[in-house]
Amino acid sequence: MDAVTPESFAALVKHYFQFLIDAGFEETGCQRFSVSFCKAEVTVFIFRETRSYEIDAVIALPGGQFGIEDVIRHNGPPNGEPYRAYAALTEPAIANGLERLAKLLKTHGAPALEGDKLCFDRMAQLRDEASAAYALNALLSHVRPKAEIAFKVRDYAKAAKLYRQIRQHLSPAEVKKLAYAEAHLGTMT
Repeated sequence: MDAVTPESFAALVKHYFQFLIDAGFEETGCQRFSVSFCKAEVTVFIFRETRSYEIDAVIALPGGQFGIEDVIRHNGPPNGEPYRAYAALTEPAIANGLERLAKLLKTHGAPALEGDKLCFDRMAQLRDEASAAYALNALLSHVRPKAEIAFKVRDYAKAAKLYRQIRQHLSPAEVKKLAYAEAHLGTMT
């Protein structure tokens, strides 16, 4: 395995992200597996997580910071696939990950790198929407199986209670099960 030092990581970042320097950014910091670049109010951090070994980027303005996944979400994910951070242990793998990250930032990051406030506002809105959708999916995936089991074992009170929690998101079959469970609540002894 090729040893990766903070110095070799920094050299690779500077190589693959030279386009930031060319665009007027200055290198403002170099810490263990993290390099930052700044231009006006925009700061870009390129780093490798020490525990997960994931290579990632953050673009920050005063009052908010956004990961590369937010930048990509703003323009729509390529091929409709969500962004996944690239984990790398060896120097060649890190170079590959940094090259990939640099291409994504070049392709999707221009408005954010220019400090476009509307872009940052939209990224915040899209992140909030994605977070709400994630929370809803988590709720649905938690409640649906429990409601289904309660219905199957004829625990209609529990089934109705669970189905009511997700009423707006019920399938046609689940709507019928809720109606059936509610109808049978009064007949149970």
